[in-house]
Amino acid sequence: WVLFRRAWTIRQSVETMTVLLVDDDPDIVNVLSNIFQRAGYSVLTAFDGNRALELARVGRPDVVILDINLPGQS
Repeated sequence: WVLFRRAWTIRQSVETMTVLLVDDDPDIVNVLSNIFQRAGYSVLTAFDGNRALELARVGRPDVVILDINLPGQS
């Protein structure tokens, strides 16, 4: 809730906000990525948990949209 509230209250510069999309299904990642990019967001994508953690540390996204059932993750 805090991340979404932060994302929506700092609305003055949507284009500088970053969304991290994490899913092992490339079709889902592509569709969501296109939607967020068209809305003016910067988008980072990962297809596994390890890459998602790396991008979260380096990219410091404002919002993470995460598939909670990634293969090989616990």
